[in-house]
Amino acid sequence: INAEYGDPILQTNKKINMLVILIITLLVGIAQSAFDAAEAQRYTYYTGASYCCPASSCTSWTCQACGQVPGLQRVIALYNATTNANGFIGVNTNGDGLFKSPFIFIAFAGTNPTSIKNWIDDIDTVTEDYSFCSGCRVHSGFYHTYLTLQSQVNTAFAALRALYPNYPVQVTGHSLGAALAVHTVLDLYQKYNVHVSPFYTFGQPRIGNDQFEKYLTGIVPTAYRVTHWRDPVPHLPPRSFGFDQNPREVFYSSDNTNFVVCDDSGEDPLCSDQFLSDLDILDHLDYVGFNYVTNFLSCVF
Repeated sequence: INAEYGDPILQTNKKINMLVILIITLLVGIAQSAFDAAEAQRYTYYTGASYCCPASSCTSWTCQACGQVPGLQRVIALYNATTNANGFIGVNTNGDGLFKSPFIFIAFAGTNPTSIKNWIDDIDTVTEDYSFCSGCRVHSGFYHTYLTLQSQVNTAFAALRALYPNYPVQVTGHSLGAALAVHTVLDLYQKYNVHVSPFYTFGQPRIGNDQFEKYLTGIVPTAYRVTHWRDPVPHLPPRSFGFDQNPREVFYSSDNTNFVVCDDSGEDPLCSDQFLSDLDILDHLDYVGFNYVTNFLSCVF
């Protein structure tokens, strides 16, 4: 072997290693740059509209938030009187002005924002097995709340899917609604082999253990879990009880003008996890400049 050039096999391996590093770096860069702040804001309008369900201003798509993303049709309210879980499903055949193509949309509301403190105070840490993946455990309350809407979601989605089989499916939620949205995207994959991507949630609580979050990430790799400054909900239930967040967190500043795309751990200590005390419930009620209290008070019930 010519000593000037070294072992050709070794040189080839070095080139391969450098190529792998380059690919990984590019993929990480793509994942971080793919977050679209304007698209995130668009999704907040749909979460806002979900807070007006099951009122007629939701199903007729005439609510204040609805006006920001016009054109949704065949809107069906999703509601359970026992759990107060609510949201909607609908279809847009022309695009809403911000998203130019047709789509099916499903969104879920959280707890009444005027009494959210009581919900936060009452969050428990009870978990149960999640049968779709080995070792997975989920928060029982969030999961059973979704199950009270599951048949409605499946019936409405199957009807729209039969009419519009090639439309992309978009799903979102705020607060408790974010947890319901997570269970929905998994349900759609398990029953219909539908991949929801990208996937945006806002103020999402921890839903399951590390195994569950890995399962979720494997099915929905392009997920953006938006957090806002000192919002307490992303810290609940506590990690000390076996809960973990899923990546990729997008952490917004106090005034919603700047954001950081966090690492792929789901629990980046430089993002919302830097605030483990002195939390502020008002940050939970304002995402990307969308105020959930003002929105809720504008709903006509």
